[in-house]
Amino acid sequence: TGISALFSLIVGRYQMYVGKKASHESLIADGAETLSDGRIEIVTFIGILGEYLFTTPIIEYPLGIFVAYLVFHTGKEIGTKGWNALLQKSIGKNHEDCIRKSVVSIPGVIELAQLKTFCVGEQVVCIMKVITRCAEETNIDIKHAIADHIIAYLREHEFEECEFFIRFDRPPPNRFRVAYGIRHESDRVVVSETLLSATH
Repeated sequence: TGISALFSLIVGRYQMYVGKKASHESLIADGAETLSDGRIEIVTFIGILGEYLFTTPIIEYPLGIFVAYLVFHTGKEIGTKGWNALLQKSIGKNHEDCIRKSVVSIPGVIELAQLKTFCVGEQVVCIMKVITRCAEETNIDIKHAIADHIIAYLREHEFEECEFFIRFDRPPPNRFRVAYGIRHESDRVVVSETLLSATH
């Protein structure tokens, strides 16, 4: 039982390590389940030792309640991750605000019109619409700058991988009219110096 518990803990940790490296969420979940099995086996092992070495098998029961809590906590964590991925839940308003500030600070960017973030497994997906007046060639450079800024920020906050979908758009044309005061002078029309001297 003790050897089985030890192997469960080793294999569970290894599965989670490989799952995180490969961004394979089901392998991470399987590793977490294997760790839970290992904890249950440890409690069984302690119960057996308590009975045969110290004649106190009752120690198994409070430990069993503690392990039940750990198993529930693991299940809740796995379920929450899956539910958030299914609903494409945002990585958080604070993170999105920081990303927004970072993008707007890049030269050439007028506004970040749309931003949506969510996780698929361990990977963060960022969908954004950037407003700029720059040409298409410049927008490619801006796109690389945005990616570099966001990747650096996410890695600081333990998000290892991210994928970007960036769309560029121009601001609406600034259509307006300007009124000039004019005055008629015999056979010609001139722009008047002041509104008081204008006739039209």
